[in-house]
Amino acid sequence: MTIDQQIEELERELQMRQKVYPNWVDWNRIDRAVADYRLEVLEACIKTLKKLREDKFGRQTELFKRR
Repeated sequence: MTIDQQIEELERELQMRQKVYPNWVDWNRIDRAVADYRLEVLEACIKTLKKLREDKFGRQTELFKRR
């Protein structure tokens, strides 16, 4: 599984949670602090994977630049 696929799935999951968590909080199905924490974790995971992708592929493309 590629980093891009992982990022895509996490972004999909984040969007879904952003839609459902407000209702869940209203219905007392989940505490607001827990919902906020879980959204922050997903956002951090996405950011980390994007940084890893940038570091990995950014360095590779530098090797092929003309000087």
